[in-house]
Amino acid sequence: MQIKIRQAKSTDAVALKMLNDQFNGENSNTTESITASLKNNNREIVCVAEADGTLVGFCCGQIQTSMCYDYEYAVITEFFVTENHRRQGIGKQLLTATEKALNKKGITHFHLSTEGENTAALALYHACGYTKTSVMLEKTTLPPEIAAEINHYTALSFTFTDFITVPPLSDGEIYLVCTEKYTNPEKQHVPAYHFMVCKNGEKIGHVGLRMGYGGGPFGQNLYYGGQIGYAIDEAHRGNGYAVRACRLLIPVAKAHDMHTLLITNDKNNKASQRVCEKLGAKYIRTVETPIWHDLYKDGQRFCNIYEWKI
Repeated sequence: MQIKIRQAKSTDAVALKMLNDQFNGENSNTTESITASLKNNNREIVCVAEADGTLVGFCCGQIQTSMCYDYEYAVITEFFVTENHRRQGIGKQLLTATEKALNKKGITHFHLSTEGENTAALALYHACGYTKTSVMLEKTTLPPEIAAEINHYTALSFTFTDFITVPPLSDGEIYLVCTEKYTNPEKQHVPAYHFMVCKNGEKIGHVGLRMGYGGGPFGQNLYYGGQIGYAIDEAHRGNGYAVRACRLLIPVAKAHDMHTLLITNDKNNKASQRVCEKLGAKYIRTVETPIWHDLYKDGQRFCNIYEWKI
């Protein structure tokens, strides 16, 4: 395999968008915007890695200034290598090339951040001469309309003193079997029922129902994750079983005085969106997934929010 490290060109925009979709979530930016940035942004250096002529990684370094310092410095803002090309020295070459390109602009001070549990990244940065000097904290402020919407949902009433006994729930074609009643206050997880979706004695998927309207470190978890989650095994998709399974949850939700349920999905998950539409759920909006949410850690950058009145 032949590896080549070089500065990015505007003609790399299509390939860079594909890599950025993997790294930051689909459609985080457009090809047109990436092209314009590569052409016009002289405050950013972007280096790329080619493996046998195909882009497999990129590194971005932005030049910044502050009234507090009499020198410019650079922040390594984005750094990605595809999984199949990691642990081959490509990351170190990319970072070194980006630093050298910034050196030519007079930059000698570099900053970067990474998740504290990313031991592989930390090892790479230490090998490249970086030392830990601070703890990076992040915060995203919500637009007023979304903050008000979250407050509306988290204020909705429900009743939960304990889990109820749930017999098999059937509509004559499929049935649900409760397999777990889960709660973990230490992790700020709300109580939840987990069900197998079955047909003719065979498990064909699963569905879950979460209690309440809050959860998580900021009481906003279920706004982004919803009260209902579902998955139908691939061999059984396209038969409306997810819709049927959701409807079978209604008596359980009502037993806890829940009459409004949120269902969320990735903005690119058309199949899940069709489930919501067939249920008669109302589309509310598409929002950015907050960085503290498990969905973000799983790579989901945007959530569709649907409201289902039952």
